[in-house]
Amino acid sequence: MQLAGKAALISGAGGGICRAIAVAFAEAGAAVACCDLNPEAAAETARLVTAAGGRALSQVCDVASEAATRDVANAAHDAFGRLDILVHGAAPHDPSGTVLETTLADWQRVLDINLTGAFLLSRAVLPHMIAAEGGSIIFIASQLGRVGSAGRAAYCLCRGEPGDRPQTRARPPRPAFGDRPRRRLSGERGCELCHRQRSPD
Repeated sequence: MQLAGKAALISGAGGGICRAIAVAFAEAGAAVACCDLNPEAAAETARLVTAAGGRALSQVCDVASEAATRDVANAAHDAFGRLDILVHGAAPHDPSGTVLETTLADWQRVLDINLTGAFLLSRAVLPHMIAAEGGSIIFIASQLGRVGSAGRAAYCLCRGEPGDRPQTRARPPRPAFGDRPRRRLSGERGCELCHRQRSPD
């Protein structure tokens, strides 16, 4: 896909793999809306996007909020005049523990960000993509969604589900404009989330 002249909205852009994606998109000529729950982190990624030669928009967004996802999608479209790409990579602080140790609130928050967030962001960007007769939606999945990891039931469920069912999510609008659902399975990488899961040894 040629990125020059395109516009992307990236959730979880405040660090890790999504920050790297934002900068890479900018280097390829795309404008990037950098969305994160942490305003300072989103602003820093926007600065890096600008330094890489791209147009940037820094946005604070709780992806589990219907109103917030709608607002950031509309703001990105208003700022750039188009919205071609969604990358959903936002991830919560992952609760560690067995099923017996994980609280319902922790479990629900992981599902809200990973699964409900994927749904809400997709629904927010699709009207703009349908109007433009094209677009790409990318979910950041994880190998742990396939192989699992002890004490991380909620994360493993969520990081497999969005990537395992992209065709199902895309099927209704697909005949209208050729929406291309994609998943990116990531391995362990040098981000804060991975560092928190490692043993000090």
